[in-house]
Amino acid sequence: MSADLRRDPEVGKLVASQRNSEPPLALAVQRRGIDVTDAESVRCLERPRAVLIGGRRSRATTERGTTETEPAHFKTASATRASFESKHGPRVPEEPTDRKMRYVRGFHLSWSFIILLTMNIVASTINARVAESRPIPRGEGATMDLLARLSNVPAVSGFEHEAQKLVADELRPYADEIRTDRLGSVIALRKARKPSRETPYRLLYAAHIDEIGFMVSYIDDRGFIYFIPIGGFDARTLPSQRVTVHGTAGDEPSKLEGVIPSKPGWMTDDEDRKRVIPIDELFVDTGLPAERVKAVVQVGDAINLSKEFEVLNDEIVTGRNFDDRVGTYSLIDSFRRIEENTVDVYAVSTVQEEVGVRGVPTAAHAIGADICVAIDGSLPSDIPFAKSHRAQCPIGGGTGIYLMDNRTIGDRDLLRGLIDTCERHDIRYQRNIGGGTDASAVQRAGLGAKATTIGAPTRYMHSTVQMCHMRDIRATADLLAYFPRYAHEILPDDWR
Repeated sequence: MSADLRRDPEVGKLVASQRNSEPPLALAVQRRGIDVTDAESVRCLERPRAVLIGGRRSRATTERGTTETEPAHFKTASATRASFESKHGPRVPEEPTDRKMRYVRGFHLSWSFIILLTMNIVASTINARVAESRPIPRGEGATMDLLARLSNVPAVSGFEHEAQKLVADELRPYADEIRTDRLGSVIALRKARKPSRETPYRLLYAAHIDEIGFMVSYIDDRGFIYFIPIGGFDARTLPSQRVTVHGTAGDEPSKLEGVIPSKPGWMTDDEDRKRVIPIDELFVDTGLPAERVKAVVQVGDAINLSKEFEVLNDEIVTGRNFDDRVGTYSLIDSFRRIEENTVDVYAVSTVQEEVGVRGVPTAAHAIGADICVAIDGSLPSDIPFAKSHRAQCPIGGGTGIYLMDNRTIGDRDLLRGLIDTCERHDIRYQRNIGGGTDASAVQRAGLGAKATTIGAPTRYMHSTVQMCHMRDIRATADLLAYFPRYAHEILPDDWR
C-alpha cells in the first residue's frame, strides 16, 4: 500500500476501499502483541484474521502470494518490538496515540454512539407500548375502603339520598360538571380531552345505587313491624336476618335495629316445614314496647338488611348489596382515572333500578347518549346449583361483558370495541348472558344508543351474602377507564 496512512485523515475509507478491491494487508497488531505486518507473515495468512485497529477488532482478508511494500514506520516498530521482547518478553500493545489511530478510535466511538442511540429508540418504543397496556394508576381513595363505605350506606329504592351524597362527593373533584336530576340520579360529566370531532360523541356509564329492601306497612299493638318488599326477594332467605329500620316519626330521623324471626322447630307442624313462609307473614321484632317503636317508626319508613361489608379470604369480599355497589365502585374508580378520552363521558349513579329501571330514563333523555355501558353484576357459573347454560362467568375470571340479557341485545360494534380494549390492555374478560339492567332503557331512549352491560361476576345476588373477587372489580374499572379513548371508533362516519 503506497498511501501514508499516518497522515491521511481518510484512513477509514481507504481501509474499506482496499477491502473491496485489491487484496489488503494486515495493517495492525493482533491483541496479544504478535506482529503480522511483515510481508512474509502476510503471505501466510490464508483466512481472515481478527486484528485490532484503533482499539477495536477488525477482519483482515488476504490471499496467498500477495506482496506489498510496508510503510517504514511499521518496520521500525517491528524492530523495536523485537529488541524489547528479547529482553523482557512479549508485552501487550499500548493504546495508540498518533493522529491516525485517534481518528480510527473516534470512528469506532461514533459507531458506539449510533448503536446506543438505536438501542434507546427501540427501548423507548417498547416502553411506550408497555405503558399503553399497563393499567392506569388508581385514583386516590379508590380502594377497598371506598367499596366498604359504599356497601355499608343504606339506599333502598326510593331512599337513595344518603348514598347519592357519598357518590357525588367522590365524583365531584374529577368532574367538569355535576348535578342531580329530578328523580335523584347523580350525573357527572368529564369532557373530551382529545375530541374526535367538533361536537364530541356522548358516552354514558350507568350504575344503580339502590338496593332491595322493605317499607313499613303496619305496626301492631305489641310493637311488631310488618312490611312489604321493595324489589325482588326470595322469601326463603329472610327468616333469622338482622335488619335496620330507618324511623322518621320523631323530631329527628333515627334507627332501630331488629330481626326477622323464624318459627322454632318445635312450634311448626309438617305443613309448615314444607312451605315457604310468605313475606306478608313475616315481621320485624325490635324487642321494644309498642309506644317506643311508634315514637320512632311510622308507616312508609324504609327497612334494609343490616349485613355489612366484609373481607372473607384474600381478595374475596361479601356484602348485602353488591348488586350494584360493586358497579358503583367501578364507576367511581374508573371516572377518576379517565385520560385522553375522545368522547364526553357521563358517569351516572341511577336510582330505582331494582323496581323496574325507573331512574335512568330521565338521565338518558337529558344526556342524549350515543353509547351506553351499564355496570351491573354478572351471573357466575362456578357454584354447585348454577346451570352452565344459564351462567358463564366464574369469579376471579375477569369482568363479564353482556352479549345479551332479558331486556337488551348487546350492540355488536360496542361489544367488539369493549373486547378490543380488553385485549389491547391485557384486561381479563368473560362473555356473559345476564339479567336486565339500566342499559335497556338507555338503548331505547330518544334516538337510541348503542348499549350493553359489563360487570364483576357476583354470587348469591339478592341475598345478604353476595360475593365478589376484587380482581374482577378492578378489571371492570380498568375497562371503563380505557374505553373512552377508543369509543368514537365504533360509531360510523354518518352517525348523528
